[in-house]
Amino acid sequence: MKEHTIALLTECEAGLKMATSSMEQTLPKLTDPGFKTMFQGYYTKHAKLQEECRRQLKEQEECGNQYEKNPPLVAKFMSDMKIARCDDREEVADFYTDGCNMGMKSVAKYLNKYMQASEESISLARKIIKLEQHFMEDLRAYL
Repeated sequence: MKEHTIALLTECEAGLKMATSSMEQTLPKLTDPGFKTMFQGYYTKHAKLQEECRRQLKEQEECGNQYEKNPPLVAKFMSDMKIARCDDREEVADFYTDGCNMGMKSVAKYLNKYMQASEESISLARKIIKLEQHFMEDLRAYL
């Protein structure tokens, strides 16, 4: 159970780290006030889930190991390149719609893979999926 919990939380934390990092790069570029407010709200929600994920991982570190996974460098580089080219809200909405879909698929895959994880970590993973669903739905208005 503990191994599955650590694995699930580690994967979730890496995905949230990728999302918040990308969003931090995008926020200064946004000029539409309504879009920026909506986007900032989702950034805050992602950051809170990331903190919750870190808290749960810390609880697993009783044996002294630290669990951290960074997003793959190639994925980070590709994301950074796409963000740099996003000049309007439609391009940003398109990019983040794809990101939400990828996030939901990844977390669902890890939920299925690590079914023996703790209820608390499974609950967090499900919150991530719901957040991505809501973000994607709100982004549709800007596509």
